[in-house]
Amino acid sequence: MKTNIKDAIVKLERGEFYTQVADDELSVLGTVKGYRKLAHYCGIKLLTPPRLTFNGEDRSNPHVISTNGHIEVVSRKIAFGFDYNGEPVAVDQTIIFSPINYLAKKLIELAKKYPGIAEIKNMASIKPADLKQGMFISMIDSGVTNIGVWVKNLGHPELENVWSEYHESVLYSERSAQTICERTALKKHSAIPAFTQSMLSDDGSQLNVPIKFWKLNAEESSNLSEMASKIELGKEVDVKRTISIGDGKEEK
Repeated sequence: MKTNIKDAIVKLERGEFYTQVADDELSVLGTVKGYRKLAHYCGIKLLTPPRLTFNGEDRSNPHVISTNGHIEVVSRKIAFGFDYNGEPVAVDQTIIFSPINYLAKKLIELAKKYPGIAEIKNMASIKPADLKQGMFISMIDSGVTNIGVWVKNLGHPELENVWSEYHESVLYSERSAQTICERTALKKHSAIPAFTQSMLSDDGSQLNVPIKFWKLNAEESSNLSEMASKIELGKEVDVKRTISIGDGKEEK
């Protein structure tokens, strides 16, 4: 068996890996579409184990939690493949997606542009009559002090899109949870290059990413798939019998 390293340039367009967050500001956000393209080049396999552990208990994957009318989704993904040194790496990632927390985050961001929309307050400082007319989203509840996002004017016109986005996030919470978990797992895998603001092109339209990935022969590719299947099911994997590093020259 022989494994050869190969250099490549991956071109990522706007919307695949980075987005424009302000008129003159670009931010490398790492969309899942961009990470999927990089994972394809790097040969990373994304696994969805049938089970996960939450609060010390075995659960199906994904796992949906409903509390006080709000839902949360626990998702688990494994990104498996060779790193830039040719070593097998499995990133086992579990996240909790909470639509209500994303709503709170959105409200805080919107309040920076429209200060009258929302503010961070202690629930105890809000009058009971006002509390019934507005909305309070708890963020930190110590049992003594309850800090959260307070929305006094629910009829503010800028909130219309916020309510719509929140409704969508609830409807598609399982899909959102798995997408976020997938992106996080891929981002942490050492085969994926690290990105910084300086890597953006001058015109902000395209990002050229140099990467190194491992080219496998048919037998090794089959072994990798076998290893991935075992990892996905939580079985033991013997990596010593499958890994052999070549001389660094590309096979013809």
